[in-house]
Amino acid sequence: MERAIWFSRHTPVPKQVDVLKQKGIEIVAYIPGVRDAEEALYLIKSNNAKYVIPVLPLSIIVKLLELAKTNNFIILYAEMEKVHNIGPCPSDCPFDPLTDTIDKGRHFRFKQFKILKDIQFVFEDF
Repeated sequence: MERAIWFSRHTPVPKQVDVLKQKGIEIVAYIPGVRDAEEALYLIKSNNAKYVIPVLPLSIIVKLLELAKTNNFIILYAEMEKVHNIGPCPSDCPFDPLTDTIDKGRHFRFKQFKILKDIQFVFEDF
């Protein structure tokens, strides 16, 4: 069985675990995440992870993308749909415990995993 390592403040929702399990991938979760990309790389290697699911600051994800090229791992992006913003769920907004999570009052629903290939920053002088 292949292994995915999950870096986040929260645990994966059951549907995320099930989708990966159906593909023969088990999840190892590191909560509350990692300090930097170097710590993440150490954990990726020590857990023999082929996949990395980072719910981390963008600066760390960008560094992980660079490290993935030379360390042979794949970054997965957990696509989440925002169901609603701050406040309790309205009555017409059903919460599904298999796919949904609420973070700081915002309700999100898991859609799918995608392979993250690149992030680009485009700058101009200020």
